[in-house]
Amino acid sequence: NCTPPITTDEILLDTFALAFAMQLNQLIIYDNATTSTTMFPNDNQSCDEANARTASELRAMDGHLWTAERDGIQCNRMKTAIAAADNQTAVLLELATWKTGTKLPDAIYTQVCRPILSLTGYLDNLTESIIKLATLSGDNTTLSGDNTKAITDAKTSTDNLTKTVGCVE
Repeated sequence: NCTPPITTDEILLDTFALAFAMQLNQLIIYDNATTSTTMFPNDNQSCDEANARTASELRAMDGHLWTAERDGIQCNRMKTAIAAADNQTAVLLELATWKTGTKLPDAIYTQVCRPILSLTGYLDNLTESIIKLATLSGDNTTLSGDNTKAITDAKTSTDNLTKTVGCVE
């Protein structure tokens, strides 16, 4: 029993499904109108909500991920992880020097990042699908143009999100 090789159309459909799943996953996690002015708790270990106007303009599950929403969820995750850390003082000292785009301190990384680590799996699968498409089309580098814009936009968006919130390796 041999199965026929997967067709270009099947790979393309799978690739678009992965791109859509990545974006939907981000919205499910972050698009809930919870807001904060920063990604991390303030000195009082609380998350400062965005101003009332910004908060009132946001709608949960409206399909757009606003920075204030992402920051609100991330700040609350960090607050919870810091509270659960064995050495809160050490974590707070590490956070004081943490830079956006770099990996969060190990003591809180897993707890903060666990909900979005599946996004890296989507990225790996998406990259693999794009390579398969490029190989089948005879282009051994990458695909480009309008027909792959949604795919590359989803990959870029997810990659930027994981870097911004510190969930990168």
